Amino acid sequence: MVAAFHFITERLASPEYNCSAYSPEDWSRQFGERNFVLGSWSLILGCISLFLYIPALRTFSRHTLNCVKIMRFLALVDMVGIFCSGVLFGVQLYMGAVFCSHELFIVATSLCGFG
Repeated sequence: MVAAFHFITERLASPEYNCSAYSPEDWSRQFGERNFVLGSWSLILGCISLFLYIPALRTFSRHTLNCVKIMRFLALVDMVGIFCSGVLFGVQLYMGAVFCSHELFIVATSLCGFG
């Protein structure tokens, strides 16, 4: 079996992502399920992880060595990833978001967390 790789524009044009059958509100009402337990877990864990990065960033900002500058940059990138895949994902679970109701929000969060 061969894995098929497609660009995102080609993938979003496929029939599985055709959102014209219902309005965005209907998609959320019919298929969206709000999950407060998992949403709060994701939100709280993401905020705690972001809060724990603050001492590391303060320590990294005191040094001028190149390796510490790289570690500071990687910590910032990791914080952006945690914000997208932790905090924003928790918000999506609270809202009961599905792809066809919040297309741009879900694609942006997914690409940010993936990056």
